[in-house]
Amino acid sequence: MYWLTNYNKIFIPLYNKIQKMRKTCNDENLLCSEYINLFNCACELIKQYLNYNGLFQFENREVIKEAIYVELLCDGERWINALSLAEVYEGDGKEKFNSLILSYLSDENFYIYDVLVKTFNKIKEEYE
Repeated sequence: MYWLTNYNKIFIPLYNKIQKMRKTCNDENLLCSEYINLFNCACELIKQYLNYNGLFQFENREVIKEAIYVELLCDGERWINALSLAEVYEGDGKEKFNSLILSYLSDENFYIYDVLVKTFNKIKEEYE
């Protein structure tokens, strides 16, 4: 199960790293870049899990929509906002959007990743 390997070896270490960085890092550019990496990693994880279950989507927007539809993700509005932010940041907004990305590192917005971890921990238990 590729999604499970990705979850354990890539997503969780990155999630833990950003949790720590949120409290200690003063380099806004690095923090924003790592947040975008976390978002992309989360989308890849979700895509792999959906694929494993026979639901094939390739674009992040479609992956998120499908995950919301099958109730793998909650708070679809925040996920779509995070997607839009990632798309703009990766386009031409690296430094223009740092303050907005930093707001997505607040507990109020970051909780979507906390919920994702809880969801995948429950799923993981089913496979062990």
